[in-house]
Amino acid sequence: MRFFIPFLALPLLLVEPVVAQQAAEGGVCEAGEPAVGLVELAETLDALAPERDFEIGNATAVRARDLERQEELHATCYDDGDSCPGDCDAHVVANNATNGSARFHAPGSQAGDWRSCRNGQDCEVCFGDDPADCITVTYRGTGPDEGRADFTATFWEQLCGEDDLPATLDDECDRIEGASDQLRAVSCLEEPDAQGCEDLVPTAEERAAAEQAVQDCLARRNNTWRCYYQGPNGTMSAGACDSGAVNASGWDCCTGDEFHDACVTGCGGYYVDAPARR
Repeated sequence: MRFFIPFLALPLLLVEPVVAQQAAEGGVCEAGEPAVGLVELAETLDALAPERDFEIGNATAVRARDLERQEELHATCYDDGDSCPGDCDAHVVANNATNGSARFHAPGSQAGDWRSCRNGQDCEVCFGDDPADCITVTYRGTGPDEGRADFTATFWEQLCGEDDLPATLDDECDRIEGASDQLRAVSCLEEPDAQGCEDLVPTAEERAAAEQAVQDCLARRNNTWRCYYQGPNGTMSAGACDSGAVNASGWDCCTGDEFHDACVTGCGGYYVDAPARR
């Protein structure tokens, strides 16, 4: 499902009032020629708009007193690899206790009767008491602890750099970009043969064995999601990640892409300094 950030009131600025009136009254100018169609113009403008899997600010009005009764909502980043719903497209997941609240609800629901977001459908996530503090994005099911809106790295890659973001999201983009700058120069997942990377990344044989272990489990246990979490203490299996690399917490995949790895955190161990010049 795709969503677009609208051009605010742009059609009204581009069409002469008299032409708009004539189009509404029958679509023909006095000279008998077709008038400019508002529908056609709007479709043209939509085609020119950049594609995004979210919409900023255009949310159900939220009253401050409703939000005061809610715990603060934190925005975080995740990548569950092969177990990630929707192929890890730009989406959000949340705890059932968070879903259906003033901060996290289905579009069109109202204060006092906040409806829960449904899997695969639009969801309004609000970080403040103004509609401009909300964002609409696809919901893909349950996820982290209560009080967190967990967005995919794909979502953050699309979002960061947009204007007029809710402050919570803007702050998280700043954190990701700063953490990306702090990663050392060489990504061993991208350059496994680089100096210093020899013992940091899984070999092709190790990756294949980890992937096979997941596939064997899925075949034996009828595709249960638990097959992706056979690491220590139930953490993510290396075979769930295309790279074979799990972050330090054991809950997310590292890919070797600096922005992605800064987003999920805990991937710094797969980076080394550039070799010193002689």
